Formats: sequence, structure tokens, C-alpha cells
Amino acid sequence: MGKSIISGLLQLEVLDCLYANHPAPLAWYGFVEQFGNLDDPYLIVNIQQLIADGLIMPGAVTLVAGLECIATAKLKLTVSGYHFIAHNPPKYKY
Repeated sequence: MGKSIISGLLQLEVLDCLYANHPAPLAWYGFVEQFGNLDDPYLIVNIQQLIADGLIMPGAVTLVAGLECIATAKLKLTVSGYHFIAHNPPKYKY
């Protein structure tokens, strides 16, 4: 697999989407409709970065049949993630 690119804009979009649905988790079909396949390596690397930054709960990326996949039921903001996106609205909305 080639190198994946970290996208700040994509990460903000994911955080904003999670914030809008907080405290409920996203439905998988809504997530797929907005962001694409749950096994997209580009999306996975960005979710992993948000987990590493402490903004999304660990466990949002799981292994399914040996492949990494996003578990939308576990895709939730941490307290830090909630405060971050609440106080830093995405600039792409303006």
C-alpha cells in the first residue's frame, strides 16, 4: 500500500459530523454516504490520527477479516475532542 495523506480538512469534517450527532454514534450508512467506504485507507489513517491526538475514542478502527475498518458504533468524540470542535468551528463552513 502507498503512503496515505493526513488531511486536516477531512479531520475537521469528521469531528464536526461527530459533534453534530453527539452523544449518539453515527449510523454506518450515514457515515458511508458522507465519507465513503469504511475500509478506505485514506479515511482510516485520518481517523487513526484523530485517535492519536486524543480527539476520538480508541477502538474506532478495528480489524475485520485481517483488514482495518472503521467501526462507526465506536466512532465518538472524547471530552477533549468535544471541547476542541465546540470552540474551533471549522473554517470551511464560512
